Amino acid sequence: MMNSAFGKPRGVKVYRGAYEYLKNDNIYAEENFEVFRDPNDMGVHFVAQQMARVSTGEILRINMDYVVNKEFIPQFVSIEKILGKDHVKELYAFDKKSNVVLYEYESKTFRKQEELIVTPKFHITTPLACTSCLFIKSKKEDPTSKNIYLTLKSYNNWNYIDTPEMQVLTLQRMSTVSENIKISGNTVSGLRYNIFEEEQEDVNNPKKKIINPPVIKMTLSKYSAIPYILQTNDGIKIQVKYFNDLEPD
Repeated sequence: MMNSAFGKPRGVKVYRGAYEYLKNDNIYAEENFEVFRDPNDMGVHFVAQQMARVSTGEILRINMDYVVNKEFIPQFVSIEKILGKDHVKELYAFDKKSNVVLYEYESKTFRKQEELIVTPKFHITTPLACTSCLFIKSKKEDPTSKNIYLTLKSYNNWNYIDTPEMQVLTLQRMSTVSENIKISGNTVSGLRYNIFEEEQEDVNNPKKKIINPPVIKMTLSKYSAIPYILQTNDGIKIQVKYFNDLEPD
């Protein structure tokens, strides 16, 4: 499959799967992923690749390594983007002792390193679907109320724009029990959630909060917070193409 930044991924392969990215029912990108679990420390390692054809006809490739510990706190993240002659990489390495994430951005002509102070429980956002919901596993969820999470988000793409910053996400469960849904002719069972951005103050009434509409509606599997479906407000739908649970019963 895809190559890992680590060479050979750590642990035993437990899941593999793929997604289709759709806009107005047209597929514009695909993602393949494999998931490994280290039997020694129970850390989880995601290796994924996304491929999309851009308007110029060139193929955009995004390679990702994402390692979390058994509490699902990110330990190392590598995001590599390749488009024609352009090639950029972002690296995140968590230093638990200092509670700092070491961030590095590198292109052919520019390199920058920074230290980012983080909270004990945090997530790192990537363009890949398979790791988009890992934050849910980082703390105990209250299924009857909204849950607040913090995620590091980078705005850097082919050029360095600014330091990655913390973004507040609000998660709300929309189904009390797992629901059966059909995807590509197969029936799977998952929980429905809505993800909201941070609520804003009403400029006309500072005591009142403006409740933003859901940014993402999703159906989540029971497997390491891997989503089956993600839907955005602008009509993008990311749907699992296939998913294999390789763990023995």
